Amino acid sequence: QSVVDGQVSTLNAAIDAYNAAIVPAANMTAYNAALAAVVEANYTTATWATYQGVVTANPATDQDAQASVDAATANIVAAQSALIAIADMTAYNAALGAVVEANFTTASWSTYQVVVLANVHTNQDAQAAVDTSTGLITAAQADLVLNPII
Repeated sequence: QSVVDGQVSTLNAAIDAYNAAIVPAANMTAYNAALAAVVEANYTTATWATYQGVVTANPATDQDAQASVDAATANIVAAQSALIAIADMTAYNAALGAVVEANFTTASWSTYQVVVLANVHTNQDAQAAVDTSTGLITAAQADLVLNPII
Protein backbone atom coordinates (compact mmCIF):
# COMPACT_ATOMS: atom_id res chain seq x y z
CA GLN A 1 0.00 0.00 0.00
CA SER A 2 2.85 2.37 0.75
CA VAL A 3 4.12 1.93 -2.83
CA VAL A 4 0.68 2.82 -4.20
CA ASP A 5 0.41 5.78 -1.83
CA GLY A 6 3.81 6.99 -3.01
CA GLN A 7 2.80 6.70 -6.66
CA VAL A 8 -0.51 8.48 -5.98
CA SER A 9 1.42 11.24 -4.20
CA THR A 10 3.82 11.53 -7.18
CA LEU A 11 0.88 11.65 -9.63
CA ASN A 12 -0.90 14.30 -7.53
CA ALA A 13 2.26 16.41 -7.47
CA ALA A 14 2.57 16.05 -11.24
CA ILE A 15 -1.08 17.04 -11.71
CA ASP A 16 -0.62 20.06 -9.42
CA ALA A 17 2.47 21.15 -11.38
CA TYR A 18 0.61 20.71 -14.66
CA ASN A 19 -2.39 22.70 -13.43
CA ALA A 20 -0.11 25.49 -12.21
CA ALA A 21 1.51 25.69 -15.64
CA ILE A 22 -1.78 25.96 -17.53
CA VAL A 23 -2.46 29.52 -18.64
CA PRO A 24 -6.18 30.23 -18.85
CA ALA A 25 -7.53 31.47 -22.15
CA ALA A 26 -7.48 35.24 -22.40
CA ASN A 27 -10.79 37.05 -22.03
CA MET A 28 -11.48 38.53 -25.46
CA THR A 29 -14.73 40.34 -24.56
CA ALA A 30 -13.30 43.87 -24.46
CA TYR A 31 -11.11 43.29 -27.52
CA ASN A 32 -14.00 41.99 -29.61
CA ALA A 33 -16.28 44.78 -28.36
CA ALA A 34 -13.69 47.37 -29.36
CA LEU A 35 -13.47 45.95 -32.87
CA ALA A 36 -17.26 45.87 -33.18
CA ALA A 37 -17.70 49.40 -31.84
CA VAL A 38 -16.91 51.16 -35.12
CA VAL A 39 -18.04 50.69 -38.72
CA GLU A 40 -16.01 51.83 -41.71
CA ALA A 41 -18.96 53.48 -43.46
CA ASN A 42 -19.23 56.06 -40.64
CA TYR A 43 -15.69 57.44 -40.91
CA THR A 44 -13.52 59.21 -43.44
CA THR A 45 -11.43 57.04 -45.70
CA ALA A 46 -8.14 58.53 -44.50
CA THR A 47 -8.81 58.09 -40.80
CA TRP A 48 -10.20 54.59 -41.33
CA ALA A 49 -7.00 53.57 -43.13
CA THR A 50 -4.92 54.78 -40.20
CA TYR A 51 -7.19 52.96 -37.77
CA GLN A 52 -6.91 49.74 -39.77
CA GLY A 53 -3.14 50.01 -39.50
CA VAL A 54 -3.47 50.01 -35.72
CA VAL A 55 -5.88 47.06 -35.80
CA THR A 56 -3.51 45.10 -38.04
CA ALA A 57 -0.60 45.87 -35.72
CA ASN A 58 -2.57 44.67 -32.67
CA PRO A 59 -3.90 41.17 -33.34
CA ALA A 60 -5.00 39.11 -30.37
CA THR A 61 -6.35 35.64 -29.70
CA ASP A 62 -7.50 33.89 -26.56
CA GLN A 63 -4.16 32.07 -26.58
CA ASP A 64 -2.28 35.32 -25.91
CA ALA A 65 -1.49 36.49 -22.40
CA GLN A 66 -4.28 38.60 -20.94
CA ALA A 67 -1.91 41.56 -20.58
CA SER A 68 -1.13 41.37 -24.29
CA VAL A 69 -4.83 41.28 -25.20
CA ASP A 70 -5.50 44.21 -22.87
CA ALA A 71 -2.67 46.25 -24.43
CA ALA A 72 -3.96 45.52 -27.93
CA THR A 73 -7.46 46.53 -26.85
CA ALA A 74 -6.16 49.79 -25.37
CA ASN A 75 -4.27 50.60 -28.59
CA ILE A 76 -7.38 49.98 -30.70
CA VAL A 77 -9.63 52.05 -28.45
CA ALA A 78 -7.08 54.88 -28.49
CA ALA A 79 -6.97 54.76 -32.30
CA GLN A 80 -10.76 54.98 -32.43
CA SER A 81 -10.61 58.39 -30.77
CA ALA A 82 -8.75 59.68 -33.86
CA LEU A 83 -11.46 58.52 -36.27
CA ILE A 84 -13.28 61.39 -37.97
CA ALA A 85 -16.94 60.86 -38.76
CA ILE A 86 -18.06 61.48 -42.31
CA ALA A 87 -19.87 64.76 -42.82
CA ASP A 88 -23.65 64.82 -42.79
CA MET A 89 -24.48 66.14 -46.24
CA THR A 90 -28.25 66.41 -45.74
CA ALA A 91 -28.49 70.20 -45.38
CA TYR A 92 -25.82 70.78 -48.03
CA ASN A 93 -27.59 68.60 -50.60
CA ALA A 94 -30.94 70.16 -49.72
CA ALA A 95 -29.50 73.64 -50.28
CA LEU A 96 -28.13 72.63 -53.68
CA GLY A 97 -31.48 71.12 -54.65
CA ALA A 98 -33.54 74.05 -53.43
CA VAL A 99 -33.18 76.12 -56.60
CA VAL A 100 -33.47 75.40 -60.32
CA GLU A 101 -31.57 77.35 -62.94
CA ALA A 102 -34.59 77.79 -65.22
CA ASN A 103 -36.34 79.91 -62.59
CA PHE A 104 -33.65 82.60 -62.39
CA THR A 105 -31.96 85.14 -64.60
CA THR A 106 -28.78 84.08 -66.37
CA ALA A 107 -26.71 86.77 -64.65
CA SER A 108 -27.89 85.93 -61.14
CA TRP A 109 -27.48 82.20 -61.77
CA SER A 110 -23.91 82.74 -62.99
CA THR A 111 -23.09 84.65 -59.81
CA TYR A 112 -24.69 81.90 -57.73
CA GLN A 113 -22.68 79.24 -59.55
CA VAL A 114 -19.44 80.98 -58.57
CA VAL A 115 -20.42 80.48 -54.92
CA VAL A 116 -21.52 76.88 -55.50
CA LEU A 117 -18.32 75.94 -57.35
CA ALA A 118 -16.20 77.54 -54.63
CA ASN A 119 -17.96 75.40 -52.03
CA VAL A 120 -17.92 71.85 -53.38
CA HIS A 121 -17.78 69.19 -50.66
CA THR A 122 -18.09 65.47 -50.08
CA ASN A 123 -18.77 63.53 -46.92
CA GLN A 124 -14.98 63.19 -46.53
CA ASP A 125 -14.69 66.87 -45.66
CA ALA A 126 -14.94 68.30 -42.16
CA GLN A 127 -18.48 68.88 -40.96
CA ALA A 128 -17.69 72.49 -40.07
CA ALA A 129 -16.53 73.18 -43.65
CA VAL A 130 -19.67 71.57 -45.09
CA ASP A 131 -21.86 73.58 -42.73
CA THR A 132 -20.08 76.84 -43.59
CA SER A 133 -20.46 76.18 -47.31
CA THR A 134 -24.12 75.30 -46.84
CA GLY A 135 -24.62 78.70 -45.24
CA LEU A 136 -22.77 80.47 -48.05
CA ILE A 137 -24.81 78.66 -50.71
CA THR A 138 -28.06 79.42 -48.93
CA ALA A 139 -27.07 83.08 -48.56
CA ALA A 140 -26.20 83.26 -52.27
CA GLN A 141 -29.65 81.92 -53.11
CA ALA A 142 -31.16 85.04 -51.57
CA ASP A 143 -29.43 87.04 -54.30
CA LEU A 144 -30.94 85.02 -57.15
CA VAL A 145 -33.29 87.04 -59.33
CA LEU A 146 -36.43 85.32 -60.57
CA ASN A 147 -37.07 85.31 -64.28
CA PRO A 148 -39.90 87.64 -65.18
CA ILE A 149 -43.21 85.93 -65.82
CA ILE A 150 -44.22 86.39 -69.43
